[in-house]
Amino acid sequence: MDVKLNRLILFILTISVSAHAQDYVPGELIVKYKGKKFSASAQSASQKIMNEKGMSLKSSWHGLNMDHFALKPGDDVEAAAQDLMQDPNVEYAEPNYYLKKATENLPDEVMTKEQFEVLFNEYSNSDAEVGAQNISYSQTGAPVEIPEAWAQMSSTSYKPTIAVIDTGIDLQHVDLSSALWANTGEIPSNGIDDDGNGFVDDINGWNFVNNNNNPDDCDGHGTHVAGIIRGTSQDILANPLPAAKIKLMAVKFLDCNGNGTTSAAVQSIYYAVNNGARVLNNSWGGGSYSYSLHEAIAYSYSHQASFVAAAGNSGLNNDVSPMYPASYNVPNIISVSATTDADNLASFSNYGVSKVHLASPGVGIYSTYLNNMYASLSGTSMAAPFVSGVVAIMAREKQTMNGYQLKQLILNNVDTKSNLNGVVQTGGRVNALYSLNAAQSAAVDTYQPSYDVSANGNRGPASDMQSGGGCGLVSKLYKDYNDNQTKFQGPHNMTLNIVLVGLLIALPFALAMALKTQGQTRRRWDRFKLGSKIYVETIRGEFLGSVGTISIGGLELKTDQHLAMSDKVRMVIESPDGKEFVEVHGKIVWCNENGGSFGVSFVEVQEKSLLTIHTWTKQLVKAN
Repeated sequence: MDVKLNRLILFILTISVSAHAQDYVPGELIVKYKGKKFSASAQSASQKIMNEKGMSLKSSWHGLNMDHFALKPGDDVEAAAQDLMQDPNVEYAEPNYYLKKATENLPDEVMTKEQFEVLFNEYSNSDAEVGAQNISYSQTGAPVEIPEAWAQMSSTSYKPTIAVIDTGIDLQHVDLSSALWANTGEIPSNGIDDDGNGFVDDINGWNFVNNNNNPDDCDGHGTHVAGIIRGTSQDILANPLPAAKIKLMAVKFLDCNGNGTTSAAVQSIYYAVNNGARVLNNSWGGGSYSYSLHEAIAYSYSHQASFVAAAGNSGLNNDVSPMYPASYNVPNIISVSATTDADNLASFSNYGVSKVHLASPGVGIYSTYLNNMYASLSGTSMAAPFVSGVVAIMAREKQTMNGYQLKQLILNNVDTKSNLNGVVQTGGRVNALYSLNAAQSAAVDTYQPSYDVSANGNRGPASDMQSGGGCGLVSKLYKDYNDNQTKFQGPHNMTLNIVLVGLLIALPFALAMALKTQGQTRRRWDRFKLGSKIYVETIRGEFLGSVGTISIGGLELKTDQHLAMSDKVRMVIESPDGKEFVEVHGKIVWCNENGGSFGVSFVEVQEKSLLTIHTWTKQLVKAN
């Protein structure tokens, strides 16, 4: 049995007996109104929430058509969200989830630049070797070929902006201050929003923790991340330090302890995109799906930005236990695991052949720290900015290249490693030289697949929390099953969509009508007896169950857990021989009134998973 399977089984056994802690801010909700702008109906709904529900408005984001409310003391967040969803003008209401930085440790050592130079020279002059490369780069010993990429970078004057969405940046740091993004539309310290972007005197960025124009770092995490990004484009130990080749936008949403909220993260992403960031670095995350955060990332995609996200530090499989934002399926997301200098997966790093795209150095990374100091930190927080930096130097070569194309190029030009095969999607670790050369030689392609959050959502926002209407009649299966049938998402599933749609159109209308008159509508796909174990995750918790029957459109889930109609579920299904697992998302569309048996319609499934299930069914017996 391989290591990945061992980890998965261990996680399933552990999580099946664990309980969830509350992972959202007590007494707060994010509310999105229907429509594309803050219309009269949205204003009316907002006023109604305050007048009739007794909630108070914490902030209003009219450009996003959202409000952020505080509930009355003692009110239940989940019940309030479900109540607001009954308003025809409300698109969704969801908790304000907690988020945190993705760093594994406190600084191993804090030192001055001079001490760092001495340390680096000692390593460089030694016989020490890491992987296949002598140590020649000050921030990591991993063979990422960053110095080799410097030698081949063009002399263009274009400087792409990278938003460091984090704890802020030490604005006075000697190795970062000259690389800071400057908002040329603002006149400093005049107390006026000169550029009309809604933020007064936002010279270098914004602080969404305290809602002011001072995004200075009080934790050190964001400063460390920023130094990695700048260090990817040039040697930050050079003396004198050359002019910056990229720009760092300080967007602070994590506090002095590295903790933040979804409301602040959403605003940060919109701010970064609207102010011209080409790359968004996100070395943070949490375990709860958020529709509003999903929408914000989709907004960055529609504006052709790159969104780099840390995979997380729980040592878990993101395909099974997602880390957000890394696990959203927006096409511009690049999810990053952490590796050692020898290209082994870091012991703490999350992974996932479906949800994590590539690996990057994340153990013992040296970079800038508070008060003109340097420090060594570990985490996927450190792995992500190496990737952001590489994407930035690629974008620097091709100014009009969109985030989707940059993602394809960097993923297609990794250093493949046998011990990363089956661990991350590409089976490889980032390589700066390969990626730079690929960008230089590639023609700019403006294509990017269409993407709709409502069609690709991992979960529905309020239905995750609803108490449900009890166990529905089995006969209700047929209408709900047909109404909620599988939507195959993603650019690579177009052919499969066409085939399936063609088959459905070809179904004889007369047969359907005849069956309907008999009070039933037959299933679209044959069902097969399976009996395998299944790991299930819902808003109510995680548990193990079994599969009664399965088809390419859904399955019968057997469990003694309480589930309700329309509950959204994330499932990892064991193969008939127990040697592989497939992940799908679904929705409860019927249940046996005696309990223990639930019908699940697939609502999100990758083509690869669908074909795997189809292969399984060839070995199975048809169900009646």
